[in-house]
Amino acid sequence: MRVAIITESYAPDVNGVANSVLRVCDHLVTRGHEPMVIAPRPRRRLLPHAPVPAYGVHRVPSMPFPGYRNVRLAAPSGVISAALREFQPDVVHLASPFVLGAWGARAAESLGIPVVAVYQTDVPGYAEAYGVRPMQDAAWR
Repeated sequence: MRVAIITESYAPDVNGVANSVLRVCDHLVTRGHEPMVIAPRPRRRLLPHAPVPAYGVHRVPSMPFPGYRNVRLAAPSGVISAALREFQPDVVHLASPFVLGAWGARAAESLGIPVVAVYQTDVPGYAEAYGVRPMQDAAWR
């Protein structure tokens, strides 16, 4: 099975979502499936000694989340549709979808690819806790 994973966070980020995506990809490869990851481009360059995964990783342009420079938000990009069209996945998995996940869902829908989503972070809850009401509303949409 070919699985495109669209994630808001991926290595070299160190957090629960990035770690979960790495484990899911390892699991898929071990069982003979073919994952492909679409993730925001990190702020810092990948270290030259970082392991190269056994699957494709497509990076989309990103910008820092206001007030949290280490958190990246994906910028609009044609990379998503192009990567999905080229990879031809059986399913698109949205890992903790927010901005990139919304664009990925739209791209998958336009290409007729089924989509599943897993929420690992309570983005609306965080937005409420930090007093960022517009982000809370956007997260629920």
